[in-house]
Amino acid sequence: MNILTKICVVVLLVLILLACPVFITQATVAPNYRYYYEQETERAEMYAQGLRQAELANKLLIQQRDRAVKLAADTNLAKRKEVQQLQSLLAEKQLEATRFQLSINSINEDLAKLRVNLDHELKRNAALSAKLNESWAKINKITEENRQTGELLRETQAEVERLEKVARVRHEQLAEREEQIRVLERKLEATGKPSDEAPAGAVVVRSSVKISGTVTAVRGDLASVNVGSAKGLKTGMKLIVYRGAEFVAHLRIQEVDTNQAAGIVLDKRLAVKQGDKVATSLK
Repeated sequence: MNILTKICVVVLLVLILLACPVFITQATVAPNYRYYYEQETERAEMYAQGLRQAELANKLLIQQRDRAVKLAADTNLAKRKEVQQLQSLLAEKQLEATRFQLSINSINEDLAKLRVNLDHELKRNAALSAKLNESWAKINKITEENRQTGELLRETQAEVERLEKVARVRHEQLAEREEQIRVLERKLEATGKPSDEAPAGAVVVRSSVKISGTVTAVRGDLASVNVGSAKGLKTGMKLIVYRGAEFVAHLRIQEVDTNQAAGIVLDKRLAVKQGDKVATSLK
């Protein structure tokens, strides 16, 4: 039941209520037609006024209904547009969710590959760590060897410094002995005896050619020199062994090769050493 029907029902009820007293009066009072006419005219006027009010109210209700219908239509249209927008937004979100899902799947695949690569890297790092430990062990060993070598080098350096000091002393002694060797040469020339004489039963070979060389090895009373028959050295020759300006001993040759010889040390004043010089004559 709509609003207009309800209004009509209300108006009829009002008319019925207004008509009831009239019918009751007619039933109980003698008729006065003019009075009744006036009464009926007033009632008709009242009814007309009520009808006009009802029509006015009805128009107002219709206007309200039209406005409500228009508002509902506008609201419905707005809601439809909003629904369409929401549906469009939902479609976009679904598409975005699909893209996100694809991206997540791709990320999961990348993570799986990264896990495999990580396992390989961990194994590789373990192998590298083992090699690194071996390298550190080698480095420590080399460091220790270097330390020992450094100590040996320092010791060798100290020995070299000592030998340099000895060499300087020897050079000084050599300068002092240069005059002594000339004195010895003059004495040997003046005496020309026992040192050139051989022991009993020995054959002494003399040479007119001056032969000189160096002692290469010494063993007890035996010594080797770096000259031989190629320089004119022969078995039985006696060589003078000297060190700087100092007479050391005589060396009688017992064995001769082309470029080396060996003999017995005689008339020893000093111990014969490797590096001492030998000659047939000091002139």
